[in-house]
Amino acid sequence: MTYSKQEYIITLMKTIALSAIAEIFTGIVLPKSKNEFEESPFDKIPKTKYRIINISDIDNDGDILKSLMEMKLDSSERIEKYSVKYGDILISSRGTRLKTAVVPISIKDNTLISSNLMCIRLTKDSNYPSEILNFFLRSDYGENSLKRLSSSSGGVVNLNQKVLGMLQVPHFEDRDERDKISDAVNALIEMKSLFAEQRRTFLILEKALEAKYLEKYEDKSD
Repeated sequence: MTYSKQEYIITLMKTIALSAIAEIFTGIVLPKSKNEFEESPFDKIPKTKYRIINISDIDNDGDILKSLMEMKLDSSERIEKYSVKYGDILISSRGTRLKTAVVPISIKDNTLISSNLMCIRLTKDSNYPSEILNFFLRSDYGENSLKRLSSSSGGVVNLNQKVLGMLQVPHFEDRDERDKISDAVNALIEMKSLFAEQRRTFLILEKALEAKYLEKYEDKSD
């Protein structure tokens, strides 16, 4: 088996199975119709409004969209077990390109994930920063490792809790080293956020110029 330079460096690191440092669960299977779980005057079980994160709500930069689908579901422990919280890592369970995201501190209560996503919740005693794990999962090495573990067919990766739990992730026993990596990754995240804001500003300016200079354009090709 041949490794890239990046992969070879990581193979020299001490690793640990993801299942040893995190809890993993798959999202809720949603009803086919949004009305299927809607409140009825005959219902005795109270309904709660939940926000649902689908795979399409995670962009290529790993950000979760602010506008999420809402649905009323039974308020019960069965539903609550699919809820996510700040610091959780979300990963797509199927696709040609894996998507991951860290749940932000701004996440609202009663937010669930759908069945095309899995949640990785690091245990408190693992002391493993979520930003480092997400950085690894988004790296070429992390994605290639998952592809080798999963039942990949035609370039499509299929993951489940067992497979994901088997993934060997870098294990940083030296606290100072771990903190340095965490600081570097967080600095990179901040830089990406600044550039994202700039991209949005440029897009607004671009649309303003279009409106100003192209408003009188008329397609006369017919």
